[in-house]
Amino acid sequence: MNISKFNRDQLPIFLANPAIGFLTSGRNPIIVSRNQGLFNQGGYFFREYTYINYVSGQIRYALIQPGCEIAISNGFSGCAMAYFKHNNHFYVAHISLTGIHSQDDCGEAWNTFIRNEHANIEEYAIFKPYGANRTYNIMIRNRHKNLKPSVVGIITRNLRCYTVVTDQNYNPIKIIERRKHIHVSRYLSHVGDIQRFLIPPNRSDW
Repeated sequence: MNISKFNRDQLPIFLANPAIGFLTSGRNPIIVSRNQGLFNQGGYFFREYTYINYVSGQIRYALIQPGCEIAISNGFSGCAMAYFKHNNHFYVAHISLTGIHSQDDCGEAWNTFIRNEHANIEEYAIFKPYGANRTYNIMIRNRHKNLKPSVVGIITRNLRCYTVVTDQNYNPIKIIERRKHIHVSRYLSHVGDIQRFLIPPNRSDW
């Protein structure tokens, strides 16, 4: 799916009140051997969207429903967003990244999950929606306009990643396709070196 085809009119309505959709929790939970307490299932789906919210100190994830072409999350200021197929089910995740010395940082928990489960993971994409200097500059400009901008992350079914800068009512101000995101359509175990799929300690270069 190309982002230009999605229903932008529904985006602010859905982000302002995701509960207008249907809960995704309770279906096909990810079972991990370590850091289970940090993985927390939730989310909503509504028409073409599957949504997962941010919770500090957690890896929030949602099962993507059939027919949902767009995975979406918001509230980004440094966290990562991932889209992946695990044991034949598709998921979206919002990974809390608050700094490697912070107790709420889940980077290593995510990396442990990837190392342990890479043989069961395919169609994988991960990126930082707030990570680009261009995003920062757009945010600063629109703060001066009193629009109270925020950052939304979107990953489509064909692993295209987008940063969406919105105003305080979640109306899109700028949509940026992220060309340097990490993605692969094969099983991670078939790629060889999984190091490039991990969240690096130096987040500023990612």
